[in-house]
Amino acid sequence: MILRKNVAALAILSGLALFALSALAPPAMACGDLQGWIEKYQSPEATDASRQTALRKLAGPCDGYVAVTSDELLLDVLHDALRRPYDKALVQAVFARYRCIPGVAEEEGYGVLTKALDTTACPTGSDRQNWFVVASGGLLRAGPSKSSRRVGWVKRGIVVEKLAESGEWLKVRTWQNKTGFIHESLLAIY
Repeated sequence: MILRKNVAALAILSGLALFALSALAPPAMACGDLQGWIEKYQSPEATDASRQTALRKLAGPCDGYVAVTSDELLLDVLHDALRRPYDKALVQAVFARYRCIPGVAEEEGYGVLTKALDTTACPTGSDRQNWFVVASGGLLRAGPSKSSRRVGWVKRGIVVEKLAESGEWLKVRTWQNKTGFIHESLLAIY
């Protein structure tokens, strides 16, 4: 009886210790919400340190990217970052992370940006032929059928890269490197 009480007390103490340690652990380096970090960068109260933190976060995998709309916001951020004495490699990392923000390639100022940054990591026109925008959110599946196991969800506005085709299904990769099959009716050409 006493042994059971001691084991139970030890289990509770172990759980509390793990909880305390997890609270002290450093946060993950993933971006989180793209829009949130763009807003933090552009905030009137932003300092050089907070802007550079936002850039570092934007260089990581972010949620909430929406084709063209996010590209327009990133174009403004990158232009501003180049005018400041920030590490150019960090600005290049953000630019490359979003595949050189192709949704605004025709916008005024895009040429200035690409001349200032290394564009060797930018996809070519032939690469872009394999890009699609998710027109209506949908499930990613393990195989090319509605009966295949679900492996993820893609939101409207996300850009995906076609890896293969199987009938009316495309095997795609998201920018967060998730792969799966999605029905072609849910996609539009980027």
